[in-house]
Amino acid sequence: VRAVKKIVIKGDELEWHLTTDEGNMVVNTRGRRNVVMMDHKVILVDPNDNISEIDLDKMDKTSLRILDRTV
Repeated sequence: VRAVKKIVIKGDELEWHLTTDEGNMVVNTRGRRNVVMMDHKVILVDPNDNISEIDLDKMDKTSLRILDRTV
């Protein structure tokens, strides 16, 4: 993941709008247990058990601000 564009909260679900090396994508997570903070990373697990990794050391200031408000 190269950038976090926005995070939309829909009840117990979070909709993550991300920019990756492969382009823009949307990842949905259900419940806070599927968003895991580990060291300098945020791990997202979608309902199909696909994993997306956000390296906080590689995020721009806007992405970090969005993450800080939500996670």
